[in-house]
Amino acid sequence: SSSVMRFDKRFCARTAVIAGLATSMVSVFGLVPVHAQTKPTVPPASQAGTVVRQMTIDDAVAMALEQNLDLQVQRINPQLRDLDIAGFRANYTPNFNSTMSLVDQSQPPASLLAGNTSQLTTGRSTLDFGINQLTPWYGGQYNVQWTNGRTTTNNIYTSFDPQLTGGIQANYTQPLLRNFKIDGVRQNLLISQKNREIADTQLQQSIANTVRSVRNAFYDLMYAIGNLNVQRQSLQL
Repeated sequence: SSSVMRFDKRFCARTAVIAGLATSMVSVFGLVPVHAQTKPTVPPASQAGTVVRQMTIDDAVAMALEQNLDLQVQRINPQLRDLDIAGFRANYTPNFNSTMSLVDQSQPPASLLAGNTSQLTTGRSTLDFGINQLTPWYGGQYNVQWTNGRTTTNNIYTSFDPQLTGGIQANYTQPLLRNFKIDGVRQNLLISQKNREIADTQLQQSIANTVRSVRNAFYDLMYAIGNLNVQRQSLQL
């Protein structure tokens, strides 16, 4: 009987200690005691009717690259640099020009040798074409002009009526010292091309930083979820 009483005392003491530890854990971690007839609690997401989306690390990276506003702005910078390059290259675009004129003149003769005793009529029409362009090498430029003319008159002393004229003129200008190696247009073009390369590099750097940050955050989240599950399992033991 004495041994049974000692066993009961030891069992009661151990039970009291375990109950005390359980009470302290509940007070510290805020756990709700579970009873046999207690209904399982429904997660808040299910109560609110929201949909849980499963996402892999590749999905997270793709969404970050698509939704990041800084990346959207930096994607425009290379396009702006392309517009700058196109604007400076436009200086080397050939320029076509044309000129057309019609002149009809009537005047009384100034002398008996003017060729007409009543009224002297002269008509002239011209149609000229030309092209000029800055060359992208050594700062030169060329200019080509083609002139055409037609003249009519009632002067009796004129050998041919109408008279047709035409000519072509071409010239090339090449600086020997100033603007030979570099000029303002070529300098701006080179600077705009370097700015384009810088914009590409900055965009790639921003993409790499974003991918790295998303991957680190994803791994931190996975570690936190796993650590939370381990702690829950340790509390259930």
